[in-house]
Amino acid sequence: MGLELPRATAVAINSFDTVHNPIENELKSKFKLLLNVGPFILTTPQRMVSDEHGCIAWLNQQENLSVVYISFGSIVIPPPHELTALAEALEECGFPFIWAFRGNPESLPNGFVERTKTKGKIVAWAPQFEILKHPSIGVCFTHSGWNSVLDCIVGGVPMISRPFFGDQRLNARMLESVWEIGVGVDNGVLTKESTM
Repeated sequence: MGLELPRATAVAINSFDTVHNPIENELKSKFKLLLNVGPFILTTPQRMVSDEHGCIAWLNQQENLSVVYISFGSIVIPPPHELTALAEALEECGFPFIWAFRGNPESLPNGFVERTKTKGKIVAWAPQFEILKHPSIGVCFTHSGWNSVLDCIVGGVPMISRPFFGDQRLNARMLESVWEIGVGVDNGVLTKESTM
């Protein structure tokens, strides 16, 4: 793809002009025509999303900027020792949280779900963009996938990043070192200490 893209008449990307000028300029120098057509969440009609787990109603009961939203995307589940560390940190800090958790909740520490049921909400799927626009969200714990980063930027939500692969590491560096709208976990691994 890297060899073929410069031959294209135009290249459309899910981004916007001012996200990072050096990258923008580099891409413009490589392609005949670079079209920033994003963020898609703002530039394309969005279908109504289901909130079958009542995330928004739950958020409506929380204080402004008090909730941690956790989502590592639809592909990756952190390794068991990192899930345990994150769960322990959430329980100890006591912040309310919504966790879009793709795995089996039984893989979390024994009793965690029961002990945190008044402070936390663990769901298999969450309406991410609607959640990130909600005034009760204070921070997003993310894998730094590009779509999630754009959702957070549009929602004005700072990020805590635990990248896993691909562009996630570069995105995480950008949000911490260039844009200064987030931080990464120490040494790129979730520990109880680095999460709190």
